[in-house]
Amino acid sequence: MYNQDKKLFQIICKDCIDTFEIVVEGISKVHTCRSLGQIRIIMNNDKDFDAQIRPTADENLFFVDINEGVISRIYDLVNSNKEHISPAILDKNNCDPFQSITESPYLLDTVYDLSLQFIFHHEISHYLCGHLEYNEHTNSLLPRARSLKESTIGFYYNKKDVSDESIIRSHYLELEADATSIEWLLDRVVLGCVNREISISLGINEDDDYLKNKSISELPSGSRLLAFRYLLLSVWIVIILIEANRNKKYSEDKKFHPLPSARLHGVLSTMLLWYSNIDEININQSGEMIVSPGEKHRNNMVEFLQLIVKPVARNVINFSDEYSIKGLVSPIEVERSVDGLVEFMREFSRICQRQQPVTNGGKQLERIENIRSEITGILKSVRFFEEML
Repeated sequence: MYNQDKKLFQIICKDCIDTFEIVVEGISKVHTCRSLGQIRIIMNNDKDFDAQIRPTADENLFFVDINEGVISRIYDLVNSNKEHISPAILDKNNCDPFQSITESPYLLDTVYDLSLQFIFHHEISHYLCGHLEYNEHTNSLLPRARSLKESTIGFYYNKKDVSDESIIRSHYLELEADATSIEWLLDRVVLGCVNREISISLGINEDDDYLKNKSISELPSGSRLLAFRYLLLSVWIVIILIEANRNKKYSEDKKFHPLPSARLHGVLSTMLLWYSNIDEININQSGEMIVSPGEKHRNNMVEFLQLIVKPVARNVINFSDEYSIKGLVSPIEVERSVDGLVEFMREFSRICQRQQPVTNGGKQLERIENIRSEITGILKSVRFFEEML
């Protein structure tokens, strides 16, 4: 897109900055237990898919750096895979509310916008969750800046000097930023772009109280289901692009970012809890999260897997070769993307049932969860919200 239409790219870059300002404004309106510093955006003329949040010499000023490559790669992926993105959102199989659904002309714009919002919230969540101050409390070698790109986060030191414990802690920080970003998008932010899409697709008046001033988690029935599809697809796209950008010289055991399969397991787990309305979560002494769903919760969980994950997944696996998920969701060598996806979903089923994981991604997620109590205890004093686990 860089060389094809520079005028269009300039417009999209301006929209990106506007989206960032909306995200920051939404966060600033929420009560915090610590005073928030200023968070500003810097656009870098770099084609790499990378973004980071970093502190400055002024302790009350933080920068979110985002490369133009992030904007370009998301835009290119979305627009080159329209034939798979539209059915992922509008799939009617076994979904009564969608039998008369129509496609909005802004569908691709909404997926693009949500992908950007997820990235912005992810980076800012590193700040809100206390991750930028984490090394000061643990004498960790991990840098205060947090980045989407593996080589950036590992630039500050020799990997041979970093312990496996520091690596798994870095994994935890990334998954927590993912989960917190998703929670912002589900609950604390009124997403006008999604509400507009739902009103067009389902033939509802956009100003109707049915949609007005509601977040995704507050939407009723079919509208909520549609919004969850939008969000899952948008986050999945970001994970695909992060992995596609990962430098192959970083070996599996020394990656500072979690495996994409572990990351996607974490995303699905967070969204599953929210969609099922499970709000009673206990954490035992080992840090494991324990949930006890009732019958209604279990029905909602099945609905989430059948009506949200399934249509999104079976279309994502058909993305063009450049963005193929072959090997992305499964640590085993597979001939077809669908085989890796089946293995991934089997592992997710084992995770939900608290069974022993068998894949590398599942095992990594288990190790990450095992340090939850320890790491959240350290982070508690530097978080900005008391309800953060």
